[in-house]
Amino acid sequence: MATYASAERVKKIFLEADTDKNGVLSKDELTAVIQKLSKWDDETVEELMKQCDYNKDGMLQITEFVDFLFRGTRKQREIQEGTITCVSLMAMHEAYYDDLHDIVHDFLQKHQITRIDFNWEDAWPNAVEYCELNHVDVLSIDSDAIRVAVGDRGELWYERDMWFDKREIPEEKLFDVLPLVKEIFAKSLNPLLALEILWCPPGSPEGGVDRLRRNLNSWNGGIKKMLRTKEEQLAANERFKERASHMEALIAAAEEAERIEKEKDLAAFKPLWDQVVAKAGWEDAKAQQVFDHMVRGNMYTETWYIHAFTEGHVEKDLEKIGVEQFAEDDMQILTDFAFEHDELSKTVRYLASKTGWDVKDQQQVVHKLRRVGCVHPRPLQVSIKTGSLNKQLKRHKFLPFGDKSMEILEGWASLYAASHSLG
Repeated sequence: MATYASAERVKKIFLEADTDKNGVLSKDELTAVIQKLSKWDDETVEELMKQCDYNKDGMLQITEFVDFLFRGTRKQREIQEGTITCVSLMAMHEAYYDDLHDIVHDFLQKHQITRIDFNWEDAWPNAVEYCELNHVDVLSIDSDAIRVAVGDRGELWYERDMWFDKREIPEEKLFDVLPLVKEIFAKSLNPLLALEILWCPPGSPEGGVDRLRRNLNSWNGGIKKMLRTKEEQLAANERFKERASHMEALIAAAEEAERIEKEKDLAAFKPLWDQVVAKAGWEDAKAQQVFDHMVRGNMYTETWYIHAFTEGHVEKDLEKIGVEQFAEDDMQILTDFAFEHDELSKTVRYLASKTGWDVKDQQQVVHKLRRVGCVHPRPLQVSIKTGSLNKQLKRHKFLPFGDKSMEILEGWASLYAASHSLG
């Protein structure tokens, strides 16, 4: 997102070019700027104006000017391998996202669709800024994001279930539960921005993605055909070299931002890691060895660590990225601490003492419970008390708990409610 840092510089260029100070660039003002950079004839400038003037008012607004400087004309963008950019607002649990990620993104890549995901509420506002300053073709919102956005608004629960059943949501209701979507529509630079509620049923994620693809086809083919006629002219343009240099700078800035972000994550993870080391009784050298292994396996935040070990996908994750597995003793220590540190996992481990679940069983139960929204003992207790737990599991294609397990769960739920004065 290094593009954001250049916003002030872009505004300065625009203001300098806007000689009559009316807030927009006329064709003459644009020509004056372009001719300082290269010897373009009037016809070329006229064609450029057409491609950058999205609202067809004969002037360039500041947003159109930003789009022109950083991403070129719409024709140039489409020519560059024809990739379609999709921004997604999501709220998937990590375990479920891991299950869907490969098959969905393989399908997207096959059809030249790049998807930028903003997962969970704290990341959604970033989508507004991203869509304002970047080329975006489709905004997708998954069903989990709608569920989280509705939240505790009980008056909308019935309507929400109807939206899910019909796989559509009225625009005014969408703006009501997710105001930032309205802001994205108002601010986006791209006139081809579309809204698509991306539904990916657990049994068939390809179906939801294929539905998105069909909606793109109505405009994608026609635009690409039109743009091919200008490919040679644009390819010869000196701005391609300038843009390549600019992109290299953006990539370097993005890598630096990623490095800084990783350092922040490592610093935030250190207090929890110190607890792990104290519990394990490791010497400094041993602690550093295991910590380095955690970093190589991308398990250096509390959430990544807890979820990976309590849901049992550590081995799978390490195998994917070609990192050797943890030693058996280390695996046992890290898993035990993860279960003790997380309230839901601790509850499942307590239940295992009554049900006889082994470690693999416990990890599967944690995975299932998080997937249906029971991320803490309290929502689990509510689901058990209301009799909705097995219904939720069936809806998400998980095996329900048997009678004996449910009897133990109900006993735990009563004790939990009494000990927490929940009634």
